[in-house]
Amino acid sequence: MKILLVTHSYGLNGAAILLRDSAQHWVKDKGWEVDALMSDEELATHGEALIAMGITPLTTVNGQPNEYDVALVNTLIDIEFVTKLSPAMPVVLWVHEGNTLLFNWQIGLSSLVRGFAQCSRIVFQTTWQSEHVFKSFIDHLPAQRIQHVPSGVVTEGVAHKSSHALNGPIKLITVGTVYPRKRQMDLVQAVDQLASKYPIECHVLGDYSQANDWLPRIHEDLKNPNAPIKWLGGIQDREKINALLQDADIACFPSGDESHPLALLEAGVCALPMVLSELPPYSHIGWANGKNCLMHPTGNVAQLAAQIERLITDAGLRARLGNNARTMVLSKYSKAKFFENMDKVLAPFEKKKQ
Repeated sequence: MKILLVTHSYGLNGAAILLRDSAQHWVKDKGWEVDALMSDEELATHGEALIAMGITPLTTVNGQPNEYDVALVNTLIDIEFVTKLSPAMPVVLWVHEGNTLLFNWQIGLSSLVRGFAQCSRIVFQTTWQSEHVFKSFIDHLPAQRIQHVPSGVVTEGVAHKSSHALNGPIKLITVGTVYPRKRQMDLVQAVDQLASKYPIECHVLGDYSQANDWLPRIHEDLKNPNAPIKWLGGIQDREKINALLQDADIACFPSGDESHPLALLEAGVCALPMVLSELPPYSHIGWANGKNCLMHPTGNVAQLAAQIERLITDAGLRARLGNNARTMVLSKYSKAKFFENMDKVLAPFEKKKQ
């Protein structure tokens, strides 16, 4: 099997992480050949790492028939490549986006409809995407073209929290690229409120180069060793991220829009109690307020602070939510199951050896 990957980013975002992990699995475990079409900038930044994984980076391809068994276009942002490649090869489109893209993307609706129609397969992470967000764009397509592959994370060998203490310093953590859609500033405001009552600090993991409006606050905190907000930047080392999650008391994810974020699953594996914004896709995944997390209305800083305070003052609630989150992730969202599902999507395109 020879696969062409097409995406705008091989960075630290969830879509890029899932793509890289999948490609490395196909090379090492399946013996498939994987090329990655990328810009000169992405080549300079990520080319060496891809080569080390056994992936061949390219800045151009011929686009001729039979050059590849299948092309995998990662994210709707790159849907233009479906039209460019589909006459010559089957194209699988992997959709990671939710509502935000439709609200902010400058593309004609006819281009979106046409792009979906030209795909051999469309992979969604959740039924929320296919049955709600993009339903009108795909309703006319044959059902077999629509596939669902939930995100998956490493579940084996990951340590998890087994105790929750009261009356000590509280560590919060949030993971994700820092920009408006993720709404980390809601959490910053909540921590500012709680810091007058509790010894608290919050670790923010995520690249903040796109957080233009927040840079004054970020730089102010970075200069103050006693600031309750610790901006740690983007971290690629999964073991370091897991260590920071295990060292935290509470994880908070106040995002305004998601599909199937990895960070929640990674926190869940660590049995870390979570406060989440109340987003429509979460019920499709299995996140449930009061069962395996606490939720707050998106953008409501007072309610976010109130839910964090509930966890600060109730170690039993922390333990119950964390353990239930871990149980759900272990049973449904392992990396092994994720690879199995992605293999099934691509396997029909593999040409049988004569």
